[in-house]
Amino acid sequence: MSPEPISVVVLYVHSLLGEGLARLLAAESGLAVAAVDVRTAADVDHALAREPDVVILEDGGIVGLEQVLARTRCSMLVEVSLDTGEAWILRRESLRTRPDDLVPAIVEACLVSAVPPRPTARLPRRRPLGVAPIRV
Repeated sequence: MSPEPISVVVLYVHSLLGEGLARLLAAESGLAVAAVDVRTAADVDHALAREPDVVILEDGGIVGLEQVLARTRCSMLVEVSLDTGEAWILRRESLRTRPDDLVPAIVEACLVSAVPPRPTARLPRRRPLGVAPIRV
């Protein structure tokens, strides 16, 4: 007996991102993927009613990360952005609700698991400007 597929819902605004990502993921065995164009809160509620294991959310849509987290019990939430090309992954089991865990969680997020700086394009090195005497 094969295990249940992992259910993934892609909540998107831009069809290129949402439908493309859904097709890419659907090609993987063990994933059941649905892409939902979310223009209203009702679209989001309808998509999350499926109780997916993983939610992929496009940044800049009708709802934010916190609102999706509050509306679902998914084990993983991934936020992707077309503007920056970055993605953020939040695993529900890493969330702590006890007050004693708050300070260590903040320290870990800020210091231990710091996000490396984005690489910048390297510009060709210019020679330093020098001052030379003028001959007359």
